[in-house]
Amino acid sequence: MDATVKQIMTTELLWVDYHDKVIAVAAKMYERNIGSALVKKAGECEGIITERDILRHCVMGSLNIFNSKAGNIMSSPVLSVNEGTSVIEACHIMREKKIKKLLVMDNKDAIKGIVTMTDIVNYLPTLYE
Repeated sequence: MDATVKQIMTTELLWVDYHDKVIAVAAKMYERNIGSALVKKAGECEGIITERDILRHCVMGSLNIFNSKAGNIMSSPVLSVNEGTSVIEACHIMREKKIKKLLVMDNKDAIKGIVTMTDIVNYLPTLYE
């Protein structure tokens, strides 16, 4: 039987506020050694900010990393899957949508974690053991 995203997802999520400065978000991501943060506004998930967003918009783009807000560079909406989704199906979605991260939701539409390409790559060797 295929593994589900619930079995391999990351459950410790970094949440930042929509109005947080990008430099502060980058520092938090660096401290936790993670590549993304979920952006909330009024208590709801509004988007995701990734290392790539920071590079594209602030390092190589025209926005100032010290003055720009997370909400200015986040990707939105964040795509999600149910926690019972197979890892293989998550791979297909990521490939089709050209993304590297999916939120994982329970049956009540609550965010339970995130599954990333890194999670999937780390899972792959177990298929051959």
